[in-house]
Amino acid sequence: MSLRYKIIAILSAVVLLNVIADNVSQRFMVSRRFEELEASEAEKDLQRAVEGIEEAIAVLGGTARKWARWDDTYRFVTDGNDDYRSSNLGPKALENADLHLLYICDEEGRVTWGKIEASGNREQISLRNFPGEQLDKRHALILQRDKGARDGFGGLMLTEEGPLLVASHSIRNSEGEGEPRGTLIMGRFLDEDLLTAVGDRVQVDLALWPFDAPDLPERERALLDQVTSSDRPVQDAVDEDRLHVYTTLADMRMAPKLLLRGSVQREISKRGLESVRYALLSTVGTALLILFVLFRLLQRIVLRPLEKLTNHAEAVGKTDDTSKKVGMEDRDDEFGVLSREFDGMLEKLADSRAAHAETARLVGMSEIATGVLHNVGNVLNSVNVSANLVHKRTDGLNVGDLQKMTDILGEHADDLGRFVTEDPRGKHLLPFLTELGGALVAQKGAIVEELQTLSHGIEHIMELVRAQQSYAGKGGLFERSSLQDQVDAAVSITQQALMGREDVEIVREYDDVEPFPLDRRKVTEVLVNLIQNARQAMRDAGVKDRKLILRVTNNGPDLRRVEIRDNGSGIKPEDMAKIFNHGFTTKDDGHGFGLHSAANAATEMKGKLWAESEGPGSGATFILELPAQPEELRKAA
Repeated sequence: MSLRYKIIAILSAVVLLNVIADNVSQRFMVSRRFEELEASEAEKDLQRAVEGIEEAIAVLGGTARKWARWDDTYRFVTDGNDDYRSSNLGPKALENADLHLLYICDEEGRVTWGKIEASGNREQISLRNFPGEQLDKRHALILQRDKGARDGFGGLMLTEEGPLLVASHSIRNSEGEGEPRGTLIMGRFLDEDLLTAVGDRVQVDLALWPFDAPDLPERERALLDQVTSSDRPVQDAVDEDRLHVYTTLADMRMAPKLLLRGSVQREISKRGLESVRYALLSTVGTALLILFVLFRLLQRIVLRPLEKLTNHAEAVGKTDDTSKKVGMEDRDDEFGVLSREFDGMLEKLADSRAAHAETARLVGMSEIATGVLHNVGNVLNSVNVSANLVHKRTDGLNVGDLQKMTDILGEHADDLGRFVTEDPRGKHLLPFLTELGGALVAQKGAIVEELQTLSHGIEHIMELVRAQQSYAGKGGLFERSSLQDQVDAAVSITQQALMGREDVEIVREYDDVEPFPLDRRKVTEVLVNLIQNARQAMRDAGVKDRKLILRVTNNGPDLRRVEIRDNGSGIKPEDMAKIFNHGFTTKDDGHGFGLHSAANAATEMKGKLWAESEGPGSGATFILELPAQPEELRKAA
């Protein structure tokens, strides 16, 4: 990924994180504040609803006081006159007064007049708490004449027909003087119409249930314990559109008996969410604008100069032309400093490259010379063995017996015929000469064979020495040769270093590989190194049954392969990548030149050399692969 796209990605990520963080904070802070405000307003609305119900009780109490202070009511308790009954207590009296209950009782609680109507259809009904004949003097709504007793009273009462708002007042004359003559009781059911009226006034949908109501919904039943144990209204967010708020209403004895629910529309929280959405859009727009401005500034101040410097560096790398200048020397910022330093570095690089080229040439010559010396050392071992064998076999020639025979013949030069035919010693002369001649012929053949080996070794040394001159540009000599013969020649060279002690089983697995143009010197150099390395690996591992497998195969029409497998010490996995490095060796007496030189020679022939091993103790296989096309080999030369 280019730096431009990395910067875009980083800036986009930072802006995105900022937008997300801002939106999360808005939702957790702003939205929560709106929700808290909504909850507070919902509690206030419910409290206003409670106050509306209390106000209805107060209004009912005011009406009861007004009726109880009429002189006509005061007299009616005593005489029960029909005029009062007909004018004030007719069939529509309760409906006209918006009442469901009206009781006029004397001092003993006897009902002078009483009537109860159902909510809705206005049919006359009866209630257990309001007998038609007489109320108990201990009835909660019967006001006593005792000194200091209340003159009026009101509250909520639960009845079998539903919650009832009640108010009672002592009946006195219009002046409020004299002893009370009884109690006037008014009541109004807290029905759906009244709840709706109160709810409309405070803009809250109200619902009311007694605690033990059989129709109490499951959701409210589950919250009942929480509502009754809390000193504040309990809230329940039903969904995104509605919020329920719960509280309790107490009866006249101040005992909670009713569950009041207020349902409000969540307009405030919706506005909060809309504010958060608008804030998000604003933040996104601002962030995109900042992103665009930042990117443009970075592109102008950083990216374009950096791109120019990068393109210049790539051009220098491709064209190898260190004379061109970056062209930002006039800048007074860090890119100007970098440009000047880069140009100065290229000038120094141009100076150092000339010196480095000369050094590299000398190092290369030294490395090749080291490889040549190593290979010469390998061949000198066999040459030294051959020379020693020639010396021993020359010393072992039977020239002493021949000298003795010559001395004997010299003593009998005058009678040589008689000596040969009659003297017992002369008679053995012919068989002795025959046996001596055969021995000399055999010894000569062995000496000639060793001299040939010695000559081959010296010729190989001369080839290796001449290879030193190839560094100056002289190509190798390619001859059509048998790869199998080259392997056998390399085996012969390494065997000579054993001084006749062959302790390795050689297994040859040669396919029918046709001769093809080879640089025999380089091939021999590689194979000698590999076979010698295999012998040493088996020797160092202490293997008793040493076995060396030599395989020559065709690898398709264009490649020829030689595999050299031993059952020696193997190669550690961590050493596989280093075995062909210059100077790397695992042997105490090694120097790390052989495999490195072999790998270089294989590369020079456009071939490949690699090793395979399953690990320590499992042996190793070295594989040399060479191209079979003559033109490829000529290019390698």
